[in-house]
Amino acid sequence: CELVVWGDPDSPNLRLATASGAILRPTGDDDRDSVDELVARRAEELRAGGRPALGVPRGGSTPLGAVGFAVAAAELADQIVDLLVTDRITEPPAAIVMAVGSGGSCAGLLAGLAAVGLRIPVVGVSVSRPPSRIEPRVWELAAACARLLGTPPPGGGLQIVDARGAGFGTASECERERARLALHTEGLLVDHTYEIGRAHV
Repeated sequence: CELVVWGDPDSPNLRLATASGAILRPTGDDDRDSVDELVARRAEELRAGGRPALGVPRGGSTPLGAVGFAVAAAELADQIVDLLVTDRITEPPAAIVMAVGSGGSCAGLLAGLAAVGLRIPVVGVSVSRPPSRIEPRVWELAAACARLLGTPPPGGGLQIVDARGAGFGTASECERERARLALHTEGLLVDHTYEIGRAHV
């Protein structure tokens, strides 16, 4: 596995990756967008050398990668119907709230909701990009996912809110304290990128 990385190649997450045998390919740039071009170029180099390489973009966010959440939307629709029929809820949820990083999960959910005709607004909580940058990408992926599935294109019902804090993978002192608490009381080792927000032991 080769990992194309931007920014500091010596971060704790990447040290774990190299300890697991991954090869790091730093972009030499602090702009995360630099990853996309190098991933495509490196995969092409490997294929030209006779190796069957697959370039996976950040977050696995492709139309095909979004299909899993489109399927999840159908499962969610079935569960909502079951809850309504059995009177465990009296009306559908007012909104679905989810984290948005590279946009693939949110895009798949939007495509899936449109496919099953479930009109529930989605609130995407942006954790790594300004909402103005990630929202067009989500819609682009959602439309491409729907085309891949042969289902109706998704319409409205998306709101992106900004929750980036100090930045992707950057923990505040409060979050570091939560991580220490999780480690010292429960033996849970949480990283600063994906898990520290859940360290409310």
